[in-house]
Amino acid sequence: MSAYPLDVAVAVSHLQLAATAEGLGTHWIVEFNEQKVRQVLRVADGIHPIAVIPIGFPAPANGGRPPPPEGRKSPGEIIAYDEYPW
Repeated sequence: MSAYPLDVAVAVSHLQLAATAEGLGTHWIVEFNEQKVRQVLRVADGIHPIAVIPIGFPAPANGGRPPPPEGRKSPGEIIAYDEYPW
């Protein structure tokens, strides 16, 4: 089994953490049109893109974060300590 998927996951996670520390937003995309990405970015033959990671400044409204979903559960409903109550 090849380790490259795990290596990519670690690298992308570190890239996202570093970008966030600089006030940037990121999004890890793994479902994309590979041919279109190859064409737009002029990717050489033999290179297979496995992720696209847009990076940019978040929108200023609400600190750049989307509003929390409606009907969100309270922490007490989803957090348990030293037991599995469900």
